[in-house]
Amino acid sequence: MKDKKSLFRQGYLINIYWEDGINSWGEIAPFIGLHNEIYEDIPTHFKYLLDNINSINNYQLPSSIAISIEMAKAFKGKSSLVIDNKLKICPLLSGNKDDIIEEAKRLTNIESVKLKLGRKELNYEIDLFNSLVNELPMDVKIRCDINRKWKYEDAIHFAGSVDKTRIEYLEEPLIDFNRLPDFYEDTNLNYAIDETIYEINNSENIINDLSYFSSASAFIIKPSLFTSVNQLELIYNKFKSSKSFIFSSAFESGYSMLYYFYLYGIYRNNNKAQGFDTLKWLADDLLKSRINNQFIYDKGSIFKLDIDSSKLTEIFSDEI
Repeated sequence: MKDKKSLFRQGYLINIYWEDGINSWGEIAPFIGLHNEIYEDIPTHFKYLLDNINSINNYQLPSSIAISIEMAKAFKGKSSLVIDNKLKICPLLSGNKDDIIEEAKRLTNIESVKLKLGRKELNYEIDLFNSLVNELPMDVKIRCDINRKWKYEDAIHFAGSVDKTRIEYLEEPLIDFNRLPDFYEDTNLNYAIDETIYEINNSENIINDLSYFSSASAFIIKPSLFTSVNQLELIYNKFKSSKSFIFSSAFESGYSMLYYFYLYGIYRNNNKAQGFDTLKWLADDLLKSRINNQFIYDKGSIFKLDIDSSKLTEIFSDEI
């Protein structure tokens, strides 16, 4: 990653050879603090899977592995991806207050920005939000991502200290996420759920569990946290008419990003900007033809699915 203070990002690529002789790639890139599995666990999971491939029943693959297989299936026989609709990206603002304000001043032709909160003292972040509002055009909304860092009274205090009309939604504002419907009732502020989805996505009653958050305006979709595309499709079919699906990446490579572009094209239910502004953090990439870092990709844009094998540091092989 570009920022030397950031965690080093590493992962695995799987190259699946299908029965018809075609091969395709998938990326496994668990992220510390996000996935239950870690980078060092991946070979153990694969060894178990390969050793028991003919007798295993209902083995639950970790989500980062499961999505890599789905990725390889989706890109089987493809050399490029063409997007069918305009794709807008929501800028992720980062750094200290001066950095964030300067970055905001440079932005043009955007509809929203994402601001990470819940990291510093509350009054500082209220001042940061209000300063950012003063720099952005009136029609640009702010998505505040708090990652469950606020007590209920902190969230109420924030809501009463800022211009609520400039907030698109608060993403997971509460430590006690079960109080999100109460927060909406008390403030009439839009909120989005993210972590909540993936804590209950293996529940037998996932639809009923998610329906508890009927007041949520958006669901944040991180594909690498689903153990199958079927889970995503189940949620989409139930909530596509009532929730905005905002796809989000977790600092994966450009190859995974193209898979997320692909999924967005299938499960797109709005024209809002998506949460894909993470490629700018990567000093290098797995793709030979890197994706240009921009906030709008026009309909018909073509992206090559060309893995640069020189970026692989070790190669393992096994066959079933």
